[in-house]
Amino acid sequence: MPQSRTAEKIRHNLEQWLATRGLTHNTGKTRIVHATSGIDFLGFNVRRYGDGKLLIRPSKEAVNRIRKRLSDEVCALRGAPPLAVIARLSPIIRGWTAYYRTVVSSHTFHTVEHHLWRVLYQWARRRHRNKPWRWVSARYYGKFNPARNDRWVFGDQSTGIYLHRFSWTAIVRHQMVIGTASPDNPALTAYWAHRHARRSHRHSHPRTIIRTPAPPMQLA
Repeated sequence: MPQSRTAEKIRHNLEQWLATRGLTHNTGKTRIVHATSGIDFLGFNVRRYGDGKLLIRPSKEAVNRIRKRLSDEVCALRGAPPLAVIARLSPIIRGWTAYYRTVVSSHTFHTVEHHLWRVLYQWARRRHRNKPWRWVSARYYGKFNPARNDRWVFGDQSTGIYLHRFSWTAIVRHQMVIGTASPDNPALTAYWAHRHARRSHRHSHPRTIIRTPAPPMQLA
């Protein structure tokens, strides 16, 4: 097929380009497939659909892994207080959503979030087997986040600390590279520096540093 021959030519050119930099690609993991069949790469699924759109989504394997990990983590925290559950799950949720926030992940975020809700609700019901579901819901869920009109946020009633939800992560589309701009072109150093600066700013998070006051000086 013409498309297959073109792909083989591109792979040959890529091998030469990598060789000049002392690099090679893994031939055992390299294959040529049609775009409509899709490929999985680094936890992403890249596929062209019938309407001609090329979409990048979290792969099914990646979704299954995060669902299993969430279930295993909550299962291991049976009997633990809500703060321990929040402390354990929050970095997992934030890290996973940050990794997939630049692709078509909104539906996936809601799907995984629903799975976690069921797992946490079962965790709460096991802690209070003799309590009705309304009592359990009122104890572990509420409008903990003042910026969200959502009463089904998992949190700790005594401290107000709550669990970040998957769907709260905004999707930030990847900005395409202009034309044939290459990082190897010295004339585009300022352009690539600007792109890297924008990315670093987008992924940076403000941190609150809590400092304890110094003890008063004792006069001799």
